[in-house]
Amino acid sequence: MPSISIKDEIFRKLIHISSLWMVVFILVFEQNISIIFFSVLLILFTGFEYLRMESQWVSGLINRYFSKIMRPNEITDGFKLSGLTGSFYFLLSIVLSLFLFEKETAIMGITIMILADTAAALIGKKFGRMRIWGKSLEGAAAFFLTTFAILICGIATLPVLIPVMIALVLTAVEFVSNRFRINDNLSITLVAGFLIELSEHIWPILPF
Repeated sequence: MPSISIKDEIFRKLIHISSLWMVVFILVFEQNISIIFFSVLLILFTGFEYLRMESQWVSGLINRYFSKIMRPNEITDGFKLSGLTGSFYFLLSIVLSLFLFEKETAIMGITIMILADTAAALIGKKFGRMRIWGKSLEGAAAFFLTTFAILICGIATLPVLIPVMIALVLTAVEFVSNRFRINDNLSITLVAGFLIELSEHIWPILPF
């Protein structure tokens, strides 16, 4: 399947980065309010996704203005789970993170998903030469460094080894998600949240 151009990838990732307003929303409001807000948003967007795939008028409108930045699997005739956009999984990951994790953990996981994924896509698209399973090692390096920087800022009380290990695992998750047909917006956010909370609860009781 043909990939989108670097120009269109940049536009797609600018939309991705603009989602940082969601992180600000979660930071400002109480967690219960955020859960309700994003759950409603997810329900509404799920309805839109159905219309996008089932309504010729809606799909025609979306394809006219956004087809260049859509992944090949997102352009489909009729409703298919495989045709759901990354935005759906983005919202789903936010709702699940808010349900499963503490507020600060959810914020870090979502921020990693937005910024590290963006860095990996753009660096990989522009400079990627060494590729495995359609992913570039250059993009993976950008993902690791961005994730590590976010973790250092977010869990500064833990030894530097912890952010390094979490960043390495998340880089591997991002690298293989497409291989196993798992949307990385979902896998990155949830695995990040799990690892961050695990490290914060397990590390203090270790005997070294």
